[in-house]
Amino acid sequence: MRKFWWIGLVALVIAINFLASLVHYRIDLTTEKRYTLSSPTKKLLKGLHDKVTVDVFLAGDMPADFRNLRNNTEELLQEFKEHGKTIQYRFIKPGTGMNEDERQAYLLYLDSLGIRPTNVKVQIKAGEAQEERLVYPAALVTYNNKIQAIDLLQGQDMSGGIQTLNTAAALMEYKFANAIQKVTQEKPAVIGYLTGNGEPLSYNVYDLIERTLRPNYGFGFIPIDSVPVLPLDFDAIVIVKPTIKFSDKQKLKIDQYI
Repeated sequence: MRKFWWIGLVALVIAINFLASLVHYRIDLTTEKRYTLSSPTKKLLKGLHDKVTVDVFLAGDMPADFRNLRNNTEELLQEFKEHGKTIQYRFIKPGTGMNEDERQAYLLYLDSLGIRPTNVKVQIKAGEAQEERLVYPAALVTYNNKIQAIDLLQGQDMSGGIQTLNTAAALMEYKFANAIQKVTQEKPAVIGYLTGNGEPLSYNVYDLIERTLRPNYGFGFIPIDSVPVLPLDFDAIVIVKPTIKFSDKQKLKIDQYI
């Protein structure tokens, strides 16, 4: 059966992630304070055959909240490794072991991938003044020659304080599993957005599509009255908040696709 979903606009991204069979995040903690991975994540990890390397840039001196984020990340990756034997990870400080020119070039490379530092204050020794340090709350996932960057703070500034870090921790399974799937999949899923019955096509919809969907999927609009049948090369088709009732002819096209 083909994948088909009738949704409201707010749920669009979540539903498309489901329709495209991308792993979704579900974070649970057992009594031992260990992550319980979702079934799709376990399936993804068990299906890995070649080495996947994860470099996490949370090493060195940092405030307690960031140390907690580092510990949560390590705990999650250890769980990943137990289910995916080809997973390798390490915690590093960007530029360690490089001369100044090499370090600057590497930091520029990270910047080109969207990995940028957060300025924090750290007290190295008790009784001494705090020092400013640059922390990179990010990771790189590498598979063969493909690289995917992960922003553990989702581009948020630190004005949210501990709440921002708690949100980052809650989304880690989704972010790491999504990155692994991106670098290991041979072909991205193709999503169709059905139009012709008053589905929203506002600026917000186009902005959502350009920022969130096109970078991750094949994507196309499908005007239902302009095609004889709904194309079967779409892995999933979504209907978002239609305002006009579907005709019998339109319903037949949908039934034939399903």
